[in-house]
Amino acid sequence: MKSLGVLLLLIALVTGLGAACGGGEPPEPPPVASDELRAQIVEAVSPEGKSFHAEMNVVSPGESAEAETVEVWIDEANNRARSESPDRFQGKPIVTVSVGAQSWSYDPWADRVDTQEIPAAEPAKMAVQSPAVLALDYVRELATADQWRIVDEESEGRLLVFETKRTLKEADEDHAAGTVLITRVELDTKTLLPVRHTSSGIKPDGKEWLGAIAEFPRTEYFSPDEVTPDLFSPESVYALVGPQ
Repeated sequence: MKSLGVLLLLIALVTGLGAACGGGEPPEPPPVASDELRAQIVEAVSPEGKSFHAEMNVVSPGESAEAETVEVWIDEANNRARSESPDRFQGKPIVTVSVGAQSWSYDPWADRVDTQEIPAAEPAKMAVQSPAVLALDYVRELATADQWRIVDEESEGRLLVFETKRTLKEADEDHAAGTVLITRVELDTKTLLPVRHTSSGIKPDGKEWLGAIAEFPRTEYFSPDEVTPDLFSPESVYALVGPQ
């Protein structure tokens, strides 16, 4: 009987220790990089009946690089977007306005407006209802990624961190064909809104490079009725061109 009493005491101690260490509630399973989660991330910047505004501080690589402010407005319901970086050259901003599948961009160095058709998210790994949401670089990379995964990090549940990879099949103005573009994004777990976005990549010769880092000190929703009529107007872009 004495040995039985000792055994029962040991069982009680082990059970109590497990409860004290939090063994009662099983931890929540980590998120999975699913199509459903990818759609939820996009929907966070295009909720029904609301528009989205983000302010970013962007630092490009280089020791002397200074942070530049970039603002993005997205009116997904009307398929409109605007991005603006103020005071880039002689007090004039870089501005791009998109409406539908057309965009207008003001170049302060050349003092001209360039127009182009907005290509579809190719190859789209998810349904993007409006090209306007692609004004956010991390959303475009998420939509076109060859692969994406959740990065397991100790962030106390505050951040959802994911990484995308996309290989360029054709050269663009910045990178050669075969370059692997890598995007790392930190989202607020509760809202799925962006906190930090880092870009990097691997050149065809295997050399790695670091791109810009964007931090989002401000993200908010607004009603489309709250903006000035010219915010998404192509005419507001042409108005920046100086007298000829």
